[in-house]
Amino acid sequence: PYSDYLLHDMGSAADFIEQGAGGIQELRTPALWGVRFRDPLWHDGRVTGPTLAVRITGPGGIIELHNAFANTAAPAAQAFLALSAADQQHVINFLDSLGRREFDGDGDGDVDFLDLQAFLTAQTGPGVANYTPDDPEAVFDIDEDGDVDNVDFDYLVQAYEEDCNNNGQNDLHDILVAATSTDFNGNYIPDECEFCQQDLGSQFGNPTLMICGDDLALAGSTAAVIIDNASPNTLVSVAISATNSPFSILPGAVIIPGLPWGNVVDVTTDANGRFVQQLFGGDIAIGTFFVQAGYPLGAGAELTNALQVTIGH
Repeated sequence: PYSDYLLHDMGSAADFIEQGAGGIQELRTPALWGVRFRDPLWHDGRVTGPTLAVRITGPGGIIELHNAFANTAAPAAQAFLALSAADQQHVINFLDSLGRREFDGDGDGDVDFLDLQAFLTAQTGPGVANYTPDDPEAVFDIDEDGDVDNVDFDYLVQAYEEDCNNNGQNDLHDILVAATSTDFNGNYIPDECEFCQQDLGSQFGNPTLMICGDDLALAGSTAAVIIDNASPNTLVSVAISATNSPFSILPGAVIIPGLPWGNVVDVTTDANGRFVQQLFGGDIAIGTFFVQAGYPLGAGAELTNALQVTIGH
């Protein structure tokens, strides 16, 4: 708790209100655990500020108020003021760590992508870094063995809070545990939450098509081609054309890529009715193509939505 729970004479900083065992000049030391979340501070709530450091050291802050006439805390306040700026910051950092969530590297109360990036920067491998509890990186060392490694990362996966696709599971779980999201560019953001090629609609039935990840018109780009919600273990034909010329094959079933199709690629869905393939931007000149998938032709046909895909660089 970081408190002695004792009554202290506040001198001229007292509120002069008798309460319980506390005389008119006495206040009981509160616990410091979680002080980073308290805004305002002080017994009458007069101390506010955007950061804990401001609330402690700013004008009218906690240190200044404790350094009052006849306040038993004045020697402690004066000792703090006698410290170097670096050592004062160490004290503030310590107070700011009390009650901070594991993996919350930036201390903003959540475990998000910024904290993930800080974790990856701190990650070194077993026994390499020898971090101490005084190091900022210690917030990532959940097993307290002095390093930030894959063991800690496994716990981070559970604590992570980003959920860009709003499916009720965090993004790291989607990518690394459930494998329901792809991450072909390796940035720990599900591909479907990044740049997606233009959806032209015209879906007929349940299957969907998307190409998401990097912008494929950039050098070194990569994206995921995903056909979803199709029949399990089914052959699906993907038509690719340089033109957009819709024509109807059944009432309501419209094929967007215009004839002649430059290419037809046959793929097979898995047991979950899903097909996933990595697609690279490539070294070709930038071109725009129209893509749509479907199965089978004729009665009972189902078509995905069509995409306008720009690829190359």
